[in-house]
Amino acid sequence: MDGEAQSNKPSLSKLPLAELTGNLAIEIAPYNYNIVVNSISPGFIRTAMSIVNGVDETTAEDFTASYVNSGRIPLRRAGRAEEMAAAVLYLASRECTYMAGVNLLVDGGLTITLWGAHVWTDQAYQYVGETGQDPGDSVLGARCAPQAARWKIG
Repeated sequence: MDGEAQSNKPSLSKLPLAELTGNLAIEIAPYNYNIVVNSISPGFIRTAMSIVNGVDETTAEDFTASYVNSGRIPLRRAGRAEEMAAAVLYLASRECTYMAGVNLLVDGGLTITLWGAHVWTDQAYQYVGETGQDPGDSVLGARCAPQAARWKIG
């Protein structure tokens, strides 16, 4: 199964946000203002914005085949707005006073599958990189070029 062309652009755009989150947390922490800095990177969330030309893209055939049925989203569904709200409420709550510099992934596990972890489904999909060879855990360079990423059944 080939990955969709440019399907990882939103994922890549979240990397600078995660970096900024960590940097701000480090900058602010020493001043003891009781401010913690965290961020959220959402996955596919079913909202009014997911409806394009009258079709909910999170239930469309292409989305279902590419992300749900294939196991690229391990939870096998799009997220709900209530789930995103719960994550935001947690980060804003008094219970979240010792978490700093964290980019919370609320994506049903999608990020794990995009960056090379194995997806356990009826068949295991494995990231095989640009060259078709498994880059292993030590080759982050291949994982940072997801447009070239390919998946194989194995």
